[in-house]
Amino acid sequence: MKRRNPMSWVILAILTITAAIWIIPYYLVFTYAIKSPFDQASTSLWAPPHSFNASYFIQAWQWGDLFNRTVRASPRSSRSNKSTRSNKSSKSGKSN
Repeated sequence: MKRRNPMSWVILAILTITAAIWIIPYYLVFTYAIKSPFDQASTSLWAPPHSFNASYFIQAWQWGDLFNRTVRASPRSSRSNKSTRSNKSSKSGKSN
């Protein structure tokens, strides 16, 4: 087993701190999003949720109309719009 020199420990510490700085906000947002309103009011921001609450995800899905924007959006619809535009411009004598 190879011994680490002091510089490798410093680099490891810097990388660990940098990773924590990037990961902690995602943890906080995700845990706050799945907490119930009671858990949000009664527990610390850092505390894990007592139960899973998906109501905020459902509200965001419905409010943003994400079903129509993701599931119903297809590459075919955008291609058919381009071909319709090119047909119209070719009939009028213009080219793309």
